[in-house]
Amino acid sequence: MANYHRPERHSSEGANSFSTWNDFQNQGEDAPHYSASASQMLLNDVAPPPIVSKDDWGTGEGIQEYQNNKKRRKAKMKAEAVATNVSRGVKGWFKKDHRGVISLFAAFAFFVALGITLYFVVPRAPGVAWGSLSSDDSDPQTSNTNATFSWNANLTLIVDSSSSYVPLEVKIFEVEVSLLSSGAQIGTGSMHTTVPGRSLKNVTVPILFSGGPYVNYTDVTYAAMLDSCGPSGEFGVVRNAGGRVAHVTSEIAFVSAATELDDIIVVQHTDCGLFNMKNSMLRKKLADKGLGNETTVSWDFGEINDLDQSVKDDVAELRKSPYVSPKTNVRGYILDLMTSGRLREVQSLMGENK
Repeated sequence: MANYHRPERHSSEGANSFSTWNDFQNQGEDAPHYSASASQMLLNDVAPPPIVSKDDWGTGEGIQEYQNNKKRRKAKMKAEAVATNVSRGVKGWFKKDHRGVISLFAAFAFFVALGITLYFVVPRAPGVAWGSLSSDDSDPQTSNTNATFSWNANLTLIVDSSSSYVPLEVKIFEVEVSLLSSGAQIGTGSMHTTVPGRSLKNVTVPILFSGGPYVNYTDVTYAAMLDSCGPSGEFGVVRNAGGRVAHVTSEIAFVSAATELDDIIVVQHTDCGLFNMKNSMLRKKLADKGLGNETTVSWDFGEINDLDQSVKDDVAELRKSPYVSPKTNVRGYILDLMTSGRLREVQSLMGENK
């Protein structure tokens, strides 16, 4: 720091000359203008006089101080300018017309909101998986004469709506069933249902299986349906005139010896050629043709006067036959060839422990 020189101030007139320093210090011939206490107070409160002479600066100290002050002024002016520009920019942005930018942002926000809304409210196609197929039809119909079949079944499907947030209304769901071996359609069905969102639901589709008439019972489709829907296990068929069991005693004995018989079914049909043909009539026809011998006159051809009673008689005869096990079930049916083509049960005698 430069040496401090106490400045002296004198008046140009000798008698009234005074020293500022002496005045504050209450010294000298100038006579104090203030009391001692006042002078002491002023002395303590007054800052040292500024440096006004180049003699008061050290070497290079003035230039350094000038440069420092210049830098501080520039920094202050720069900070003030930045603050002013920011303030003017914010205020200016609001003062300008930005309707185009605001409209753009509003449109963007609208489409974002619309997309989110549609994501939750638009239904999605559900997934469908196979469940099971069952039938409780108590009256299925088949006919070898016309080569037709018909029965009802229920198809259970599993509908997966886990990808949809809203309930799904299935107005119509159609099912077509085709046979792989022939490509023929063998069943159809449809349903209407509502499936809750985010769920798995079992739905039942009623299916009507039907087909025909085909050329005959050997048709590929008809034969396949009989094979797949017919009884399981092995079975044999013995056919004779009138379907009377008295004429097949030897066949029944043979089968009983070769295997175990679980069931014997007697089937006679309407419009049979032996219906209402008497034994005497048949014997006469043989004699007129020169056929038969002395035993022919005693034959029982199994004449049929009452179809239901004929079936009941044959079931009873099988039940007491020595060639049929007591454990074997014996059933009797009539096949209606005139109208429905259906089997009608007449009588069933269950075996022991059945």
